Amino acid sequence: MILTGTAGRSLRRQCYLRALKLRRSLSFKYFVTLFVAVVLPLTLGAICDAWFGYRDQSRHVTELLQLHSRSAAERIDAFADEIGHQLGWAVQFPWTDGSDNRHKIDALRLLQQVPATLSIVLVDERGTERVSVSRIRLNRMGAGEDMSADKAVIGARADKVWYGPVWYEHDSEPYMRIAVAGNLAAAGVAIADVNLKLIWDVISAIRIGETGHAIVVDGTGRLIAHPDMSRCCAARPARATSVG
Repeated sequence: MILTGTAGRSLRRQCYLRALKLRRSLSFKYFVTLFVAVVLPLTLGAICDAWFGYRDQSRHVTELLQLHSRSAAERIDAFADEIGHQLGWAVQFPWTDGSDNRHKIDALRLLQQVPATLSIVLVDERGTERVSVSRIRLNRMGAGEDMSADKAVIGARADKVWYGPVWYEHDSEPYMRIAVAGNLAAAGVAIADVNLKLIWDVISAIRIGETGHAIVVDGTGRLIAHPDMSRCCAARPARATSVG
């Protein structure tokens, strides 16, 4: 049977549309199959690789920060311990009549050997100031000032070594007061104001990547050391009264 005219054209159109729908259906199936078999695994793999890479990088950065912080803390601890050890030499011998000059010589020698020290005060077993030497003030002996109630003296007698809060001399560099008691009560206590600029040098040398850096804060969260020293000066606490 042969269709002519309008009927034939209608049938051919229907066959064409069915073939077109079939091709579209097959194309969609091929696309879905390809997406599930190739594109989806590649995408998931890339996401997993990015996640694990980020996690590994975060772990690496954390380990690097911990390494730098431990290194800085060890250098700062070693610095403070060395100052305390040096101060211990000034309180080895008990105070006796006429021994002030010998103790003064010991304090002056210590001032020369430890450049970070600003001043040193030696107190006898009664808490009386006997010797005071300083880089910025006049040295004196026998002032007789009662320092028995001073926090440094009380702290050193209780714990052998006492570390005071950080303060700023002339509104510039940070200082900390360290006090050490002698093994014998009769040897008294040595008190020193110590320049902490070394801590700034240690912190300034630490770099994490291109923009990362380290800072130091005290127990109250107050900024002590920062590569930008102006920030420390802006956040400085009220100045303590310097010994000596």
